[in-house]
Formats: sequence, structure tokens, C-alpha cells
Amino acid sequence: MIVSVRGGTKAQKRDLTNAAHSYARQLMTDRLTSKLDIEIVLMSNLLELEGVQGDCTWEDTSYRPREFTIRIDKKNFPLIPLKTLAHEMVHVKQFARSELKDAGHDHKWMGKRFSGKTQYDKMPWEIEATGREASLMIRYLVETKRIDLLDQPFKASDVL
Repeated sequence: MIVSVRGGTKAQKRDLTNAAHSYARQLMTDRLTSKLDIEIVLMSNLLELEGVQGDCTWEDTSYRPREFTIRIDKKNFPLIPLKTLAHEMVHVKQFARSELKDAGHDHKWMGKRFSGKTQYDKMPWEIEATGREASLMIRYLVETKRIDLLDQPFKASDVL
């Protein structure tokens, strides 16, 4: 898997690159992961400007895409961006395995069409991503011997 990071410090870029590899190992087969090209863009004020902590878009084709851009708000580094990256990497898996497909203003999830008007917290692909983000991040923090970062003064709902 090729991972490139734009924005942030050298340490932040290294951390996000390592986390992306960890999340990919946890979510996908080596065969699929080896075909992916992911650009992570660490941004200021994404939440304030667009109302999101992050997003994931495919760049090549809607059928089993392999090239992705993930944008992440860099506020509260490292925990919030690491959690957001975990969430967005679940979407990479979903798109790459054709579990999730764009269908105009709608989406298809496992072959079933969902209207663009579907409530965010009712979208099955968001339910999966939200459900997996904390465990992916915690496993990465354990792998890197940084689990103590969870002791930072954040509300638990912001991180977990």
C-alpha cells in the first residue's frame, strides 16, 4: 500500500502513515491492501468549514476503486485525527471491496440502494465505520505502546 500525507509535521505524517498501515492490516487482506494508493490530507479548520472531522473519496473508478484521498481535520492531534483516520479507512475497505458504491446522489450498500436523504446515523456503512473506529485506534495505540494517550483530557465521546 502506498500512503502519502500532505500537511502537518514530520512526526504527524509518520504517525498517520503508520496508523493507516495498521488499520489496513486489521481491515483487509494483504492482497487487497497491496493494491491501494491512499493520500491523506491533514487540514486546518475542516470541521469549522465543512462540518466534518474527515472524509474519504475514491479517485479512480467507482467499481472497486484503489486510489483514495482522505481529508482529516488536524485539531486535537493525535487522538481525534487517529480516530477519524480509522473511521475513513473503514470506508476505504468498503469501497475497495465494493460493499459501498456511489450511485449518483444515492449510495448502494451490499446491493441495496439508500437515498441521499437517509439519516447519517442510519446509514449502514457509517454504523460499521463508527462501530470499528475506536477498536482500530486502540489496537494501533497498543501496537505503538502509546495507550497512555487515552488519558488525555478529552471527553470520552470525542475519542471513543
